[in-house]
Amino acid sequence: MEKNTNEWLGKQIQNISKGNSNAISAIYETVGRVMFAVAGIYLFNHADIEEVIQDSLMTIVRKADKFRENKNAYAWILKIVENEAKNKIVYNSKRKTVSIEKINAYAEVNE
Repeated sequence: MEKNTNEWLGKQIQNISKGNSNAISAIYETVGRVMFAVAGIYLFNHADIEEVIQDSLMTIVRKADKFRENKNAYAWILKIVENEAKNKIVYNSKRKTVSIEKINAYAEVNE
């Protein structure tokens, strides 16, 4: 990541904290592919990856006012993506899965 791009990302994060709604789109246009790649390291389902990207962008908006100017903006963004992907893994592991046999048996009993 070039120093200028990293500084630019930092300014966009600061712009978000000032209420500039276009800044999040600019961030996504700049690092969206890398965000997708990072999420893809942890997740293999395309829908889950897209959800993680959306959650990450929302987290960036929520935490923009906590971003310090001297931080590495690129690393900050990618760490958010990594954390959201890990959260998705935990969420997916806790979801109940029901076999089709159980669903059919339940349907037969309740007919």
